[in-house]
Amino acid sequence: MKLSSQYSRVNLVITLCVLLIAGIVYYITIDYIANSQLDQSLTEEIDEVTDYVKLNHRLPKPVDFDEDQTSFTTTNQKKIPRVFFDTVYKNPREKNAELGRAISGLITLKNENYKVTVVESKEATEYLIQLITGITLVLIAILLIILVIANRYILGGLWKPFYNTLHQLKAFNIADINSLDLKETSIDEFKELNGAMLSMSSRVKK
Repeated sequence: MKLSSQYSRVNLVITLCVLLIAGIVYYITIDYIANSQLDQSLTEEIDEVTDYVKLNHRLPKPVDFDEDQTSFTTTNQKKIPRVFFDTVYKNPREKNAELGRAISGLITLKNENYKVTVVESKEATEYLIQLITGITLVLIAILLIILVIANRYILGGLWKPFYNTLHQLKAFNIADINSLDLKETSIDEFKELNGAMLSMSSRVKK
């Protein structure tokens, strides 16, 4: 296997690994940001429910405003910390189950405790994450194609002085009065190689 092909293979494997790790981190980051926005929205919703109870001294009826579903359950617990969690959201319009995000907390009314749960659909968020992921995968594929093409042609051009020197070495004849015709190159390693070849051929002829 040629050195250029070996380099291209190693470079491609390393690039794939880096892009794979970066893609996973990118997906986790987007998912975290989306969940954080949903959690902020859910916090505002449960705060509104709490303010409603304090103002009206009664529980609101189970509602489904702006795709948010609120439910109340009596409980003997005196303290329930607010917790965010993933759950199932039952879409009343399309009559199906979707991924949902929820928050639960405690509300006290007339010396009775209620566990309140607010659920919000994650369908729009999941669609956005899938769309961004799809676009990212397409960009990665395009990048890999460009990388393969660039490695093939750019490396081919960079190695031309080496192959010219190799050709000259194979055709070298001690009886030939002409010296080696080595092409000029801007690459230091090839310059050093050409210098060594010219010096060796000169010593051999002498």
